Amino acid sequence: MSQTSPELALSGLELLREILDGSRPIPAFCATLDMRPATIAAGEVEFVAAPTAAHGNFVGSLHGGYLTGLLDTVMGCACHSLLGVEETYVTIELKTNFLKGVPLTGKALRAIGKVVQKGRSIAFVEGRVVDSAGNVVATATCTCMIRAVVQR
Repeated sequence: MSQTSPELALSGLELLREILDGSRPIPAFCATLDMRPATIAAGEVEFVAAPTAAHGNFVGSLHGGYLTGLLDTVMGCACHSLLGVEETYVTIELKTNFLKGVPLTGKALRAIGKVVQKGRSIAFVEGRVVDSAGNVVATATCTCMIRAVVQR
């Protein structure tokens, strides 16, 4: 007999709301990059991030990998927010566009992920990162494959 993990007993939206309200810890990756959820709704999420000098590249601005990680997180969470109990997803394609350099000033960034289209097995999601002045500094799209969780 297999046991269902507590995470799989919740819908994606329920799980993300538990992270938002603090009753479940944020994933270690998010803690490492100092990003946290700000709003969670079905099909759309917003995170805030506070990059530091530790997230810089060799020329002194924010590393593109940080922005891509932030975008992958909000787009994945947007997809996850539409999943039912015992469903999961995996990102199968991700494209990031860097529109503006981000200086390491300690100012917060906002990242928004929104599902454009969700079918039974594929979801298409868009994301954007906005700086404290309201400028879009990066955008991304991703394709997520949705599947039922196989109990082992």
